[in-house]
Parts: sequence; structure tokens; C-alpha cells
Amino acid sequence: MIQTTNKYSKETFIRLNYWYDRIHGLVQEDIDKVNTMVEHIEKTRSGRYPRTGDNLFFVSGYGERSRLFFIDAVYGDDIILRDFSRVPFVSRDKEGIKCDMHGGECLLVKAGDVRFKAWTTGRFKHWGHYGACENGEVYYDAKIALWECGAPEQPESREWFKIHIRKNTRPGEDMYVGEISCKDEDGLKQFVNDHEGTIFAEEDSQEMVMLCFRHSDMRISPEEWEKMDCPVSMREIYGQMQEIKIVKEDTEGLSLQIPPYRVDVRREADVIEDILRIYGFNNIEVPAKVNSTLSYSEKPDDFQLKNKIADLLAANGFNEIMNNSLTKASYYEHLETYRPEETVMLFNPLSSDLSAMRQSLLFGGLETIAYNINRKNSNLRLFEFGKAYTFHKKEGENHLKQYKEEDKLALFITGDKIQASWNSKEQKTDFFNLKSYAEMILIRLGFKTEMLTLEECSADIYREGISYTQNGKHIVTIGMLSHKVLKPNDIEQEVYYAEFSWENILKVIKNHTITFTPMPKFPAVKRDLALLLDKKISFKEVRDIAFRTEKSLLKSVTLFDVYEGEKLGAGKKSYAISFTLQDDEKTLTDKQIDKIMNKLMGTYKHQLSAEIR
Repeated sequence: MIQTTNKYSKETFIRLNYWYDRIHGLVQEDIDKVNTMVEHIEKTRSGRYPRTGDNLFFVSGYGERSRLFFIDAVYGDDIILRDFSRVPFVSRDKEGIKCDMHGGECLLVKAGDVRFKAWTTGRFKHWGHYGACENGEVYYDAKIALWECGAPEQPESREWFKIHIRKNTRPGEDMYVGEISCKDEDGLKQFVNDHEGTIFAEEDSQEMVMLCFRHSDMRISPEEWEKMDCPVSMREIYGQMQEIKIVKEDTEGLSLQIPPYRVDVRREADVIEDILRIYGFNNIEVPAKVNSTLSYSEKPDDFQLKNKIADLLAANGFNEIMNNSLTKASYYEHLETYRPEETVMLFNPLSSDLSAMRQSLLFGGLETIAYNINRKNSNLRLFEFGKAYTFHKKEGENHLKQYKEEDKLALFITGDKIQASWNSKEQKTDFFNLKSYAEMILIRLGFKTEMLTLEECSADIYREGISYTQNGKHIVTIGMLSHKVLKPNDIEQEVYYAEFSWENILKVIKNHTITFTPMPKFPAVKRDLALLLDKKISFKEVRDIAFRTEKSLLKSVTLFDVYEGEKLGAGKKSYAISFTLQDDEKTLTDKQIDKIMNKLMGTYKHQLSAEIR
């Protein structure tokens, strides 16, 4: 055994830390700290009771020794073991050393089951003078105790997280803080129970350690086994699969326990694949006939529909973005559209920037826009499919039903619509550019935009905007964003935003029917009218009146000019409107056309007090 107590010099220490010396350079501070640490470790060793940092092995009934385990921590009669996948990272503790390694495999044994075997040498590490960085650890040896244990013969290990928590003395904050935060004792107990954990605590210490074990259970049925026509028993196969444990075997099949690091095992087929891999695929006779069933998917298919819209947008110069569902809770402060009390807050956030679930795709897109603008890329067309989350507190209702998850589609456009070149001037993106893209999507989805209800949107995230609805269901809202939401991201240029309610869209188009009609053999006829109207009258009212007046032959109503001026009078404006008429069975006569136009003019005079020009 190497005698290490206060014996490390630069010459002896560099043997274990060659690369550290090459990269950072060993200094006397490193050597002094290691010697102090070694002295502290060796001073606290005992042959009567295990200490953190000691080694332990298991002995079977046949005298066979297991691999070495590292004693991670000792709490009363409970000893926590770790295997030697990594060199222990340690720090000073009043009892000796404290292990700072998290995660990995562990095992719990009782102190009464272990026996002192011999003295040996253990290897440890901590950060050198250069601090926490790549290759910043220094390694050293120290005298430790070696222990043996007679049971279990094949120790069970599970994935676990070693979580340090401590009692908080600050008033008004969580009672327990650390790597998790709990408001009270009941919350802490609930967390432990949910994660099959155990709490260890020292009586004279404010710090506690929680162990959370994680594993997954699976059941494989005899029917699935018979499908493989494998002559070897399952237990025989699993004798070779040491990582998957058979918990129970009965007439209903096998109950298996899957280790957490086998992330690829999620269903019966994954287990069967493992069995066949060991037994040999070439040993399985392939049948001459293979039975299969056609897959069924709901119509409309959400996945296919998203791909179609994504392809459509990409073809029109849009780029798809993907943002984190976690966001800043501060985004929703002082907003009426997205109220702070409806924000889904995280119980244990990693940081203030990731403390809440997003209520909208808006702010993630604005972060992307700000990132690109700061890198001289200011002409952007972006879209994102994603989920938004809200909380609506209702007394007496199931707690889970108070949370809502919605599918959304967001469009962002900003900057120039047409960039300056030798043959054209630059043109800024405007509201109508976004409106055309939004209606393009709706038409592709099978909506008749003229049949949708348009309303002015008064949401405080918009300076101006409109909302499309159908039968009371919100479809999409589009508009120019207000400086109120642009300012937090330091965006000074105009940004236009559209948000589609994807779930409502799927519900509406589910009832759409596709019909085919032959192309009309007879020509369409166009007639124009100039209407002098009050300023408060919108084109939507004009269009709706036209379709109510003539339902059979009127195909479309379009606005091609708007004029306002002093010559028209105060509070007046002029609409130049084009009407398209067509009969699928015959050519329209002048008499029929004049009759329809006179009817329209009379209706406008009566209902809108319009003047015909």
C-alpha cells in the first residue's frame, strides 16, 4: 500500500496529473490542498464503521467476489453504494469526505451486514487551482477501508438521483430549497412518494439528501411469445439478458423490470426484438404467408395537414422555426390578452428565463426575430407549429381539467416585402401582405374566406388587427404588433403576426365535403358600380348585402378602388366595386344583367343610403 499522508511533492504528484500540469500547470497551492485533503480523509477512517469514500465488495455463498463498489454516503444504518464508473469527486465534510457525484447506479445496504476486510488505497479527485473547467480535476490517492458484505449475492441496482435539499430560514419563501423547491412538508413528502424516493437526514444538520429511484415495468403476454414460434423458453433467453429482470412468471405471461438506461425498450415488440437477437434471427422460420392490417388514421390527418401547410409556406419564402415551450413569465405581465394568472408556472424552474409554459407562440418568435435583426438579417418570413398552455382556475373542478393545451400555427413577417434592386424600389411589408398569406392558408385548407366572419380585433398585443371566425369558432387573428410587446425584445421595426387556432381548424374542416363540378361552358359577365357611402360602412357590409340580394348568379364581389376627398363631402367615401355574374346553363342576356344590377342598386340605396355614380 502506498503511504500518501502528507507525502505528495511536485515530483510525486505529477505522476497522477500529467495532463493537468501540461494544460494548467501545477502550483504549490494544488499540492498543499491535496495533502490537507489526504490527511483529513485518512484521519477519519475506521475499521469499525464504514465511512464515505471506503470500498466494498459482495461475497456469494460460493466465495465469489463481486466488483468493487464505492461508499457514496452513510446515513445511520443505511449505506449508499455506487459502482466505479467514475473517479469519485469529493469535498471536505466534518465526518470525512462528501461525495458530490449525482446520478448513476446505486445500491442500499445495512451497516450491520458489512464486515471490515483490510486497508487499501482509494483514488479521489477535486478541482485544482484553475477552477471548474475541462481537464481541471486533480487526482490523488488516500488510505481507506475495504469492507465485504454477504448479501445480496447479485445486488440490484437502479438509476437514481442524489438530490440535496435544505431547510430555508428566509420568511415568505419555500420551506425546502435546493435542487428541488417545496413550499411545505406535505409537498416534499408528495414529491418523494411520486418518485419512489427516500429521505436521509442528519439530526444536527439542516441538509437532507433525497434518493429518487426510477425504473419501468413491462408485461409480455404468452400470445406474443407464441407468434415468434421460438422453441427456447423465455426464462432461458432471459438468463442471457442480465440487464432485464424477470419479476414474475405466471399463466398470463412475464412481468419484466426494465433498467432506466434502456431507453429503447418501451413496448412488447422491443423486448421480443432483444430475445430474437440473442436467440438468432436466422433460427426463426419465416412463414410463407404474412398477415397485416391497414393502418387507420383520423381524417383530417393532423400530421399530413401540417406538412402540406409547411410546404406551402416554404414555397412562398417562409422559414420554419422551433422554440422552447418554456419561456419568461415576465412576458405576460401587464397584458390583457394573456393574463398572468392564466400562466402555467413551473414548480422548480431552472432559471427565470424558463420559469413558465408559453401561452402563445408570439414571444418565442419575437426572440428569433430579434436574434436575426441583431445579425443584420431584418427581412424575415417565419412560421411555427407548436403548443400553447393556459391555466383557468375553476372552483370544484378537477385540477387537471383546469390546464389547457392548444395547437397553434404562427406567422411572422417583418422588413422588406421587395428588396431594392436596379429595376425596382424596396417595398415594406404591410398588413395586407400578411392578410394575403393567411387567406392563402385558409383557402388551401378548404375555407371559403368570403363566408368567414371578420371582426376588428381589440387585443392589446396589436396596434390594429382583425379576427376570422366561423360559427363562433376562432380561426385566425392577424395584425400589426404593438410596441408594448416589441419593446422587451428591443425590436424597432414593424412586425406583423398571425396566430391560427389549429384545433378549431381541424374541427371545422372535418365537416368539409369535396365536390366536383364541371368547368362552366358559358362566359362570366362583369359590371362595375361606384358607391358613395358613409365612412363607417365597411366593404364587408357591401359584399354581404350583395350575396343576400342575388344568391344564384352572383359569383364574386371585389373592391378595386377607394377614394376619399373634400369634393365628396365630410364623412363620405367612394367604393369602386366589381360584380361577377355567371349562369352555368346558358349565356346571360342584357335584360337579366340589368335586372340584377338594378336590384343591387336599389338595395344599396335603401339599406346603406348610398349614392350611385
